[in-house]
Amino acid sequence: LHANLGGDANPTRAKVPVALVGQSAGASTATGAPGSFAARVAIAGFRPPPSEAREEVLALLGDPLLVVASAGDGVISLYPTDGGVFGPYRGIEAEVASLPAEFARFDGAGGLLDSVRAGDASRTSFVTYETGKPGSAPNPGLSLPCHISFLSSRTNDAMVDVLGPLLPVARLLGVPVLDFDRYQVTRDSDRTNAVLVPAITAWLAAVMR
Repeated sequence: LHANLGGDANPTRAKVPVALVGQSAGASTATGAPGSFAARVAIAGFRPPPSEAREEVLALLGDPLLVVASAGDGVISLYPTDGGVFGPYRGIEAEVASLPAEFARFDGAGGLLDSVRAGDASRTSFVTYETGKPGSAPNPGLSLPCHISFLSSRTNDAMVDVLGPLLPVARLLGVPVLDFDRYQVTRDSDRTNAVLVPAITAWLAAVMR
């Protein structure tokens, strides 16, 4: 990203803008941190300030904002849910719609990447995984990304190897497993991030110039 921004090859020699990128609970940190930043990216989690907190909402929208969410996420849902790990939630889609801003919406990271490459990077963008078609999931017919599909396969695979024997017991007891049970079947981090990481990097490079 630093090279894409045209910065010095040695990052210690030049100051560069700071963007906040977070996944799940880290997404709340990325969007809720006070101050002005070069951009904010919320992945698999998004809860903006309430509408009555107008100054906080405007502060959030003062920075370029990218939200990424999947209909396959069983932890922080794209759509409304009455239950789940964090209780009732109106869904990321509704949270984005509540903001007084026009978001460019893309069905999968491939659409965002194409838009940026065409010179049309929107300051407020919303990537959803809903259909399972090539632009949404990396290959047609594959399941949609789950909550942890956006993380490193190295980390996820190691966690699944450790937690694997315990997952059936956790499901039986109703203990939240943060989609590790879904990932155990799909193992789709590499496929998901092969498109998503270049898309986010390209978007950041475009909006941070």
